[in-house]
Amino acid sequence: MVKGLQGNGVDKPDAVISEPKHFAVHGIPEAGSNTAPVNMGEREARSSFLYVFEKAVREGGALSMMAAYSELDGIPCVDNHWLLTDVLRKEWGFNGFVLSDLGAIKMSFENHHTAASPAEALANAIKAGLNMQFYDWPHAEFRSAMHTAVEQHLLTIAQLDAAVRDVLRIKFLLGLFDHPYTDTTILSHVFHAPQHQQLALKAAAEGICLLKNDNGLLPIKNTVHNIALIGPLAASTYLGGYSNGEGKAVSVLEGLRQRAGDKLTIRYEPGYSPEAATPLASDSAQNDLLPTALDAVRNSDLTIVALGEEPAIVGEGKDRAHLELSPQQTALIKSIVSTGKPIVVLLANGRPLCIDWVAGRVPAILETWFSGEQGGLAVADILLGNTNPSGHLPMTFPRSEGQIPFYYDHKPTSNHRYVDEKDTPLFPFGHGLSYTHFGYSDLRITPGPTTAAGPSRPGQPISQSNKTTFNVEVTITNTGSVAGDAITQLYIRDEVSSVTTAIIALKGFARTRLEPGEQKTLHFRLGPDQLALWNTAMHHVVEPGQFKVMIGASSADIRLTTTLRVK
Repeated sequence: MVKGLQGNGVDKPDAVISEPKHFAVHGIPEAGSNTAPVNMGEREARSSFLYVFEKAVREGGALSMMAAYSELDGIPCVDNHWLLTDVLRKEWGFNGFVLSDLGAIKMSFENHHTAASPAEALANAIKAGLNMQFYDWPHAEFRSAMHTAVEQHLLTIAQLDAAVRDVLRIKFLLGLFDHPYTDTTILSHVFHAPQHQQLALKAAAEGICLLKNDNGLLPIKNTVHNIALIGPLAASTYLGGYSNGEGKAVSVLEGLRQRAGDKLTIRYEPGYSPEAATPLASDSAQNDLLPTALDAVRNSDLTIVALGEEPAIVGEGKDRAHLELSPQQTALIKSIVSTGKPIVVLLANGRPLCIDWVAGRVPAILETWFSGEQGGLAVADILLGNTNPSGHLPMTFPRSEGQIPFYYDHKPTSNHRYVDEKDTPLFPFGHGLSYTHFGYSDLRITPGPTTAAGPSRPGQPISQSNKTTFNVEVTITNTGSVAGDAITQLYIRDEVSSVTTAIIALKGFARTRLEPGEQKTLHFRLGPDQLALWNTAMHHVVEPGQFKVMIGASSADIRLTTTLRVK
């Protein structure tokens, strides 16, 4: 994404500065609440969160960074010198500017209470390594606070100059002083261009996940002639939070009509009013649309029900305490299941959902996410068998909220044993079904045992002389009757280590297109980047010992295992 946004040079008219966010460890706040404290130490932060930002800087060349609202281990991110200067600039070589998230500096004064005034809040942030406010204060108030900060010796002119210098350097790189205006003709060449719509269709098709398909209900068989398409999300063109509202997207209803033509009779019924489907709505409210929907179901050969997250509960600041379907959707799907008709559920959502009841009673479930402007066509192609589904879950689906946080790469003592809930996820990380089947064989690793690499201190790369790379080979075969894409996943487990490590960790994956009966040998690379840990001295090092190497179709579906020994 960084390389795509910044293009072949940020001075080009089709490029912009990339700004990874939210820096850092924004994804695991207390109670899952946006802007809430993050209670985590340095080792876990480096191991599980900071490394992706490091890649964005070192490999992507990101020229900006957005500091998060939240506090990390008691220090607001906008005031965190260790984060913004020691790690970002000194360790990773970041040469851009840091922007606050909207109002994040102001929060130090009004919410975190780590500053007694706007002047002190601004001074603390700039001294920590922040360069620019993002509408924290109106310009006049901002300018006055900056004057106060300098006059009260909270901030020196040299420190202020350093912050300004970073911003100006990027503006010069952008060419804003030489060419302040962009080429406005670009819009007509790129906006909804055919090649971009095709890419959107491809991305949607490859990202959609088939979660369940009992008895091969999908793809839709030739014996199906009448379909009941139920749920307002089936007619929705909503693309998720911060998406456009121009209505250019293709809904599932429209996609099915386009792709099926006159081969299928499709009767659409909303089944409930989306305006009434608020998180706190009563499940006993009168639903005048349900009888009509059930009539369509009873007169169909197959029912497709669109469920998930309505626009009212999606977006920044719309945190949820519950991840079940809305009462209206729950009543709808229970009524449809009671008819005994074959049912396919389409999920449209950004969060993982707790749909244990649905998963136990509905034979086919397709996770479509908010799949973009061409999503309706991609869904239709998968339902009709024009496209073989190949997406795999990038997150764990819990059975209930009580299991949260629930993630696949947890520590050995992170157990989910309850007296009132199963200890397994509803759908595990990496899960995804296909209309075909794949076999895995001949797992090999070369070379043999080697010398461990390291140690290195923070900011110092592991010694290049010790950067041995292992080649992991595995053969994948399409054992089914249709062509499909296999998503082969490589996991490891550091069997004994000086600090605790995850019981299983994804270190590589590959998409491979295979015709029926075709087989290919895949090659994965395992090196210090994949095997290293932050040891007790906070050095990044590959420790001698035994690593379990696993190949699978998901984190819970490991097909082949071997051992790698590092001397």
